[in-house]
Amino acid sequence: MMRSMQGLLSIVLALLFVSVQILHAGDGKAPEQMLVTTDWLHKHLSDPSIVILHVAFAKSEYLAGHIPGARLIPWQSIVTPPPQPPGSGLTSEVPPIAQLDSLFESAGVSDNLHVVIYGSVVSAARLFWTLEQIGFAGKLSVLDGGLDAWREEKRPLSTDIPEIRRGSLTTHLRSDIVVDADWIMNFMNSSSKRIVDARLPHFYAGADSGGMARAGHITGAVNIPYTSLNKELSKYRDLKTLKRLFQDAGVIEGEQVIVYCHVGQTASVVYFAARLLGHDARIYDGSFQDWAKRSECPVDTMMTPDVK
Repeated sequence: MMRSMQGLLSIVLALLFVSVQILHAGDGKAPEQMLVTTDWLHKHLSDPSIVILHVAFAKSEYLAGHIPGARLIPWQSIVTPPPQPPGSGLTSEVPPIAQLDSLFESAGVSDNLHVVIYGSVVSAARLFWTLEQIGFAGKLSVLDGGLDAWREEKRPLSTDIPEIRRGSLTTHLRSDIVVDADWIMNFMNSSSKRIVDARLPHFYAGADSGGMARAGHITGAVNIPYTSLNKELSKYRDLKTLKRLFQDAGVIEGEQVIVYCHVGQTASVVYFAARLLGHDARIYDGSFQDWAKRSECPVDTMMTPDVK
């Protein structure tokens, strides 16, 4: 009888746990361990449940020395190439989901694993968002400071290419973390949403078009330059400082944050910081390259207060 009661209690607790997870799903709260330290990763290098991904712009960067066991993800594999002829379409968009599924499975990524990403601040954040967008079901973290911090602390490096056992992914596109121009036009005046321009202030103010069809920013957007969110060795600022930077720019706690930049890449850094702060965040992947081409989409050049 006692064993039966204990078994029933275990089932009830398990169901309660699942219910709590469902209640919190999609509430904008940052998942556990979004950002891990070099010390944490060093202690878990031999953990078979962890896959380390090194996203690099050139293979030579990876071959010159990487964190032991890290698998290479070429930057070119997670963004679409420039359109041909130039100017005929958008660049650096998310590739087809089948292509991404094959890419990550070949790197040993599976649904039940913990993936730790490092690279540049931008590439790591973009890869984080890409994995979220295809519905990756495991744990997902960025290594704070990346390879710069790892090297600075004289932690071990390797030039060996690890043997990889192909992973198994169940992917699905998540429409809740990406938006387009029509979505922004419909909700740009919403009191519960905040559009954030991640570009440097001179692009935001319209002093430099950055090669876009028009100069300026999306009307109503505030400016949080992606470079303001990191300190030495590409480490993110502490949560208290990040929260202040967002508040100084006009982002209120609990607001949904929609981020854009030139082509959707540096926006990933602000997206990641917003997620760290618990915001429900999305990226306008077409970003200003798309918005500026659309004559019906309003553009402004008025500055908001500088972010310190």
